[in-house]
Parts: sequence; structure tokens; C-alpha cells
Amino acid sequence: MIIITGTRYSICDFLFCSFVWSEEQSILWQQHKVPPATLSSIRSETPLVAIYVYTSSSENTFQSPEITASQFMRINTIQQPRLFIWDSSGLDAPGGHLSWAVVPTTDIKPTRSQRRGFENATAAKQRSDRAPRTALLSDMLCSGLLVHDYCIDLLGPMALDWACSQHIVTLLHNFMGLRSFQHPPGITRNPQDFQMSLGELYQTQYNLGFV
Repeated sequence: MIIITGTRYSICDFLFCSFVWSEEQSILWQQHKVPPATLSSIRSETPLVAIYVYTSSSENTFQSPEITASQFMRINTIQQPRLFIWDSSGLDAPGGHLSWAVVPTTDIKPTRSQRRGFENATAAKQRSDRAPRTALLSDMLCSGLLVHDYCIDLLGPMALDWACSQHIVTLLHNFMGLRSFQHPPGITRNPQDFQMSLGELYQTQYNLGFV
């Protein structure tokens, strides 16, 4: 189940958790679109995976999207591993073809120079000056790969709703599982590294001063 966290949750846009639907909940959803649960109704010990989702507002280069200072600030807020999902196809996607890059934040390691670039961009924005260019996402990856190596390509009408794509859901279930797996191929992931409880989420938000 995917839960929308709302704008007050600075560390993620969505939360993913394993959820077993009852027959009654399924009927209510199919007939009346009543969600089976909300964030306030989930038990505090429930394991979750935090997710960012960004859709490009401009055309991307063949390399990767440029990360803005505000986007980097959200990624860099806490050390807890999360998933960074980016529509790497941008506005120029041909024929409804979407390409979602699912990048674990553990793979994003900016250099000191890149961090200074984000700091300069933030300062320029505060002065209402023109912000300098910041680093591309591919340039900050410590895996030796490009953003497109993390992509899951989606075709057809289902691509319009990423939450309904079986490819994406399968990958999210892997991050919620117990067994290690590879994403992208050749890089092993330990799902427990990416799971946090709802109680830990609330505590983190409180520590950051957002609750």
C-alpha cells in the first residue's frame, strides 16, 4: 500500500508498506474508493519504506536530471536510506513512454565541490540572484553507474499511474522484504536498511522540527 504523506513530511513524499486487504476493504475500495487505511490508523511499529517522487518540469539531457538545491536539501536531511524515484523521460517522452529511475539515496554521494555548489545556489536564491548550475544526479552517484541504469521503462496506459505499474510495485515489495536482492543488476540491496517504522518516522520529523 502506498500512503501519501503530505507536504509537512520533509523526508519523503510517499510511504510504502505491505498490507493485507480484507474482503470488506476491497469492496469498499472498488465501489466507493474508500482507502483501507490512513497514516493515522497504522500501528507505530509498522515497517515502511520512504519514497521521494519527482517529475521533470523541463527536458532532460541524455545523462540525467539536474538536482536543484531544494531537492538536494530534502535528500540530505537524514541518513536513513530512502528511495529517490525520478521520471527521467522528462517532458519530451515520445508516445507516452515513461522511464522511472529508482535510485536508493545510499548511492547518492556528492563531492565537497558539489555540496558547495548547492550551498551557493541556496544563497543565490535567498538573494534573489540567478542560481548557478548544480550537479547532475548521475555525477553524484557513487555506484559507477548512470541514472538510466536504474530505470524501469513503462509503456502503455498503465504508465500514467506509476503506483499501478507491476514493475514498480514488485521492486517496492523487494525493498519491503526479508531477502537481499539486486537493483540495478550487480548491486545487492539489504531490504532492512531501507525500512523504518512509523514511530521512527514521527520521531525523525519531531527532531527536525517539522511536527
